[in-house]
Amino acid sequence: MKRIIPLLVLLMLASSVVAQETFDPKSKSDEELMDMLSQYPSLLVNEAYVTEIQARIIKNPDFINNNDDFRKAWFDSYGITLAPGEDGNLAKIRSMKEDGTIVTEGTDSTTFNINDHPGATITSTGMLILSDKTEISGGILTMTPLGLNLDGGVIDITNSDNTDIISNGAIIVNGDKEYQSPGPIRVVKQSGSLDISGEFITETEGGKIISDFSGSVRILDGNDKILSANSKLGVYEDGVRKREYHVTDTTHFVGPGSHSGCMAELPCITDDGTSIDVRPIISEISMSVIGEGGKETGEVIFNEDGMKYKGYIMQGKSISLSYQEEGKNGEYEWHKHIINADGTIDRCSNCKNCGSVIMPPEIDTHYMDEHAIPSSNYYSEEQLEKRGLNTDSEFIVVHNTAGSFDGAMNEFTMKGNEKSTHYLVDTDGTIYQLLPDGTKVMTTGFGFAYSKDPNIEVNNFNSINIEVVGYPGKETPEQLKAVEDLVRDIQIRHNIPSEKVYSHREVRCKDDPNYRSKRRPRNKGRLDDDCELMSDKGYDGMYLMDHLNMNPYDSGYINV
Repeated sequence: MKRIIPLLVLLMLASSVVAQETFDPKSKSDEELMDMLSQYPSLLVNEAYVTEIQARIIKNPDFINNNDDFRKAWFDSYGITLAPGEDGNLAKIRSMKEDGTIVTEGTDSTTFNINDHPGATITSTGMLILSDKTEISGGILTMTPLGLNLDGGVIDITNSDNTDIISNGAIIVNGDKEYQSPGPIRVVKQSGSLDISGEFITETEGGKIISDFSGSVRILDGNDKILSANSKLGVYEDGVRKREYHVTDTTHFVGPGSHSGCMAELPCITDDGTSIDVRPIISEISMSVIGEGGKETGEVIFNEDGMKYKGYIMQGKSISLSYQEEGKNGEYEWHKHIINADGTIDRCSNCKNCGSVIMPPEIDTHYMDEHAIPSSNYYSEEQLEKRGLNTDSEFIVVHNTAGSFDGAMNEFTMKGNEKSTHYLVDTDGTIYQLLPDGTKVMTTGFGFAYSKDPNIEVNNFNSINIEVVGYPGKETPEQLKAVEDLVRDIQIRHNIPSEKVYSHREVRCKDDPNYRSKRRPRNKGRLDDDCELMSDKGYDGMYLMDHLNMNPYDSGYINV
């Protein structure tokens, strides 16, 4: 067993005239053994006594807890100091194992091996302060071939300047910032430089998440960071994730509230929430825009070819987007775009297009809020869970009502009618949402995508449905534009590619190799019907598919 013998113990050894080997520690009672150790402290380094003391502590920690002087001397023999609290009390032991692993008592109870941490201090609350001033509260601290590893608990490196530790679920504290991840994090702090690496590490300040990152990141003053190649950084506003950056090369990130400028030799991102400036140099930097529910709604790519966007990049406020590239004379020039909250672009500087960015359509939800569709007209959560049919929204299906707006609303709002839809588009282009997207409505039935892949099932449970007021081929220009905007909006919000957008006429019964449906008896209330009666003459939704731009989301990036 590796032991550290402090100078005080060496002096005790030198002054001792007792023939220690003549005593048999196993034959002594606790009181006799403790009395002998009090008289002859040098016995603390005698292997026979060390083994017996440990055995008695394992059996009953109070053997050492009931004597402060002996407990302090015992820890001192391992090179560990017990620091008294304000009330003069010293930390106690909750338990000990044969390999030397102990658990301290107190609000900061920590588990560690007593042999691994010479030079450490234990506070009266059970906290372990390592020789490099790293404070360990709670959790299980182990020594591995890769270094120190803490499972759970808290690692406070605020006062340390020479730390190298791996966290597994622990909270890492550095001043007013905290870092945590469900996976392992490596923390290296040397000479004032703090490097943190891992996957999906959250950075918190004042109880709110201000960023998250994956990869290896150097934490600088304020909200500045150096992102390593292929790292990701999520930016939060008021605790809500708003943007994510992905960098292909080592990049300087200048965050909100920072007064520093970009490092000249590195690609750089400056982001204060309303003004985003990117200097990609020769690398590529992408910015994903995050909407409600944490879903990506748009993306902006910055590289040497310029700035391109896809999807929704606005979040209800004006924003400045600009990038820097090398000009004809070798000097860098900025291309700036002020994008208003309504999506229009103005005050362009050296930009290629000053039109407008894509904006989500207006959707009237008052029917959903005030005139709820009867629950009998769509599947209940209990029905779905009972049959294991609660699937995600994977497809979009477009229908025609073959009737008026009032007629369609009567159909959908009539209790027990077993008909419903998510969206209804009127002839003037107004979009009404009748049920939340995730609701399993009764409109598509149970069919297969014969026109594209007859093995793909498209049904009530995996589709979002749009009903268009009127007859096929009679849609107004306003309806066509509204449906196109709505389809794109659903695609963006649910990440549905255009090959998964169908007309109802394309979703046909499995036993129908021809283009006509076969009437089958309706067994109302059943969830396993594999067919629904189709219109023989309406070509439900087909005209819409032929006259819409069916690639509103997949058409690539738009230069601005």
